[in-house]
Amino acid sequence: MIKAVLFDWSGVLIDEIEASALADIDTIFELGGERISLRTWLSEIRQDWKILFRKYGVKEEDLHKVHPIHEKKFEKYRHLVKPIRGAEHVLERLKDMGITVGIVSGQPRKVIDDSSQRFGLEGFIDFVVSGNDVINQKPHPEALHLATKKAGCSAKDVVLVDDMPDILQQAGRLGMITIGFKSPISGDLSKARYVIDQLTDILKIIKSEG
Repeated sequence: MIKAVLFDWSGVLIDEIEASALADIDTIFELGGERISLRTWLSEIRQDWKILFRKYGVKEEDLHKVHPIHEKKFEKYRHLVKPIRGAEHVLERLKDMGITVGIVSGQPRKVIDDSSQRFGLEGFIDFVVSGNDVINQKPHPEALHLATKKAGCSAKDVVLVDDMPDILQQAGRLGMITIGFKSPISGDLSKARYVIDQLTDILKIIKSEG
């Protein structure tokens, strides 16, 4: 029985890919790295963000500065952010069904909180595991373990909705039901149990899973 649904934030519930990309690009540059292109960011963001930042010139000792700088840079591009179609409806229906809703994202907590409040989604979310809450960033499974603990149920009773293949594979190994959501940066989602391109299809899947 499904007791909790975990959502990635950027690219799944909120379309902030362009804003996040531009904020990352500015942050890398401010920390002494290269001024990379949007095309480069899009092609490489599927990995742990620390790998991307190191690759383009950010020193190991400066990685702890990334989140606060990113938060400030993100504000400049906040006008580009919007909810994914169907997000509010799906979250509202899940709450009506008594299903716990969690966010598992590499984004800073402030970015998630600001967008959830701005678009009226905060009332549907039971907990958030952000990039600030873990040592090892996605696709490392640390965030999934923490989210399962917060949800208070077994992994087999949890659904993960994400647009990144690596974290979906990690969730599958833990026994979670995996739903790959197609986004501009999603890559190959074929190893997810389900693949969707409309958020409302989640409700059909939950019904079919019982």
